[in-house]
Amino acid sequence: LLVAIVVVIVTAGITVLAPVLGGRALVIGGGSMEPAIPQGALVLALPSDGGYAVGDVVTVQQGAATPYTHRITRLTELAGVPYVETKGDANAAPDPVIVPTAAIAGRVVIGIPFLGFVSAFLATGPGLAAFLALGAAALRVSGILEDLEEQRCPACAAAAAGSRAVG
Repeated sequence: LLVAIVVVIVTAGITVLAPVLGGRALVIGGGSMEPAIPQGALVLALPSDGGYAVGDVVTVQQGAATPYTHRITRLTELAGVPYVETKGDANAAPDPVIVPTAAIAGRVVIGIPFLGFVSAFLATGPGLAAFLALGAAALRVSGILEDLEEQRCPACAAAAAGSRAVG
């Protein structure tokens, strides 16, 4: 239960913190960045002042197209405008087009495997309902266990209650 709570808090923290910092939290939907960033990872991409370098992992957003996260493999300039060439780590070749640095939504600062699945699940009505039901069930089981402990050892329960009242 504690692990589930920590996972949800971290997932919610990244998702809520991203817009506050001007960035984006994204779920990696494909395997092009494996093994560095696996499919289902939750990444935090924060805006940059530019200064991109070969090797930086960035999220690119061009118009209404789905954003993608790839590594910069080359820096170039066309008509005085800076561009980057990107490539997924698992891909054999660079992406087919270079993109202007203005299309970079942010530099990836953290990627946490599997948290994207959690984020996507919690973003649905049934997912949130399942999490809340799991929490309610865990609280109820905890109450039942405390009742059983009190029945099994009344002196132990009284001692525990006394220590809670002091602390």
